[in-house]
Parts: sequence; C-alpha cells; structure tokens
Amino acid sequence: MPETYGREIPRRRNRYRGLAPLNQPPAESGVTIAQMFRITVLTPLRMLVTEPIVILCSFYLGLNFAVVFQWFITVPVVLSSVYKFTPQNIGLAFTTAIAGASLAAITSIVIELGFYRKFVMAEGKPMPRIEYRLIPAMIGGFLQVASLFWIGWTASPNFHWASPVLGTMVYVWGNVLVLVSSFEPCYRHGEPRR
Repeated sequence: MPETYGREIPRRRNRYRGLAPLNQPPAESGVTIAQMFRITVLTPLRMLVTEPIVILCSFYLGLNFAVVFQWFITVPVVLSSVYKFTPQNIGLAFTTAIAGASLAAITSIVIELGFYRKFVMAEGKPMPRIEYRLIPAMIGGFLQVASLFWIGWTASPNFHWASPVLGTMVYVWGNVLVLVSSFEPCYRHGEPRR
C-alpha cells in the first residue's frame, strides 16, 4: 500500500534521494484532556438544553427505557401472583421477548429493503432522507401502546396466561423498532452546528 501519512511522505522522499532529514514541527499527539472533556461532556450537555430535537428525542427515549425496565420488573410479579408461575416458568415466558426482538430485526430489514431502497432509487440519491429512518418507529410506537393496553386488560385470572405473555412479545417488538430507528435520526439532526 502506498504511504498516505503526510509527515512520512517527505521523509521517505528525502531518504530515497539521499537528502538530509526534514526539520518538521513536532506532530500533534491528539487532543488534550480539556478538548476531550469539551467534546464528550460539555458539547452533549449544551445540545441537551439548546437543541429542541435532541431534547424531545432524549425525553422520548428516556421514557421508552423507563417503561422497558419497569416492564421487566412488573411482568414477573404479574405472572407469579396472578398465574402462579414459578421462577422457571417466568424465565420461559421471557423467551417471547427474544421472539419480539427477532421480529423487530426482520421488520427493520424488510422496511430497509422495501421503503428505503425504493425512495433512494426514486430520488436518485445514495442515502435516503433521514425521515425515512423513522418508519419503523411509527410502527413500533403503535405496537407499544397496543401491547400496553392488551396486557393491562388481560392480566387477570379470567384470561389465559398466554395473552399477557404474547403481549410482552408485541411490546418488545415495538420497543426495539422505536429504539433502533430513533437513535440515528435524533442524533444526526442534533449534531452541533459548525
């Protein structure tokens, strides 16, 4: 491979020609601690309070994570108290979460292949507009809300235990769709202006 480092090319050229080594200024070794602190701490904090899209996405994703963590605390309690599940049965019931995540991956791939490529080819651009990345979130948001009502209304001894367990699968499906499609658009739009 040919050399591409700007400081090394003149050195090798002089060495090859038999000339004296170049007197170059010392190379910058990277960023300082102050620059790293500014880039990794201060800039995101500034964006968090000054960029409306970052504020809204952060609140929405924060709510999303809060519901997920509350979900995985509440579901075992409901299954053990209402349906008398053992800890082993509760663990098996959570395999539906794996199925929901797998469905989300498949859905994202289908949307990527279907919508994005269609729009890319129609617009003649190498990348689709960032708004198209939110299509899975639109589907996932509906699935999340529907599954919350589904489980809220069917988690009682009057209904079979499979109903809230399948609702968990639908919730995870929607949640993963929202999370995956929300990360890139939220933070790409919130990049600091230069």
